[in-house]
Amino acid sequence: MIFSKERLGAEEENWLLKALVGLTLGALFTVGVIGSIGLLVHADPQLKTASSQLLRWLFAPLWVGMIMFSVLFQSVPRAWWGLGIMNLFIWFLYFCLRSFLL
Repeated sequence: MIFSKERLGAEEENWLLKALVGLTLGALFTVGVIGSIGLLVHADPQLKTASSQLLRWLFAPLWVGMIMFSVLFQSVPRAWWGLGIMNLFIWFLYFCLRSFLL
């Protein structure tokens, strides 16, 4: 059988833990991406503008994409490290943009 326990390694069984990594760190990453895009398009707090609508509707697909991306890592620690480094990068970019554009 193709999907027997012998064929699947121990790492294939940790998909739930990898998805939880994507759920937590993916949410932080998505907020950083949305914030960076918001700074670049000069979004204002009015909810009826096009830029605000874009940011509101972009959050869910990005977050789901991060959860799916986190399952592709080989192990749970690599998922933590990979998404953690991505978070550091995007938040560094956000604060740099914020200091230059505001």
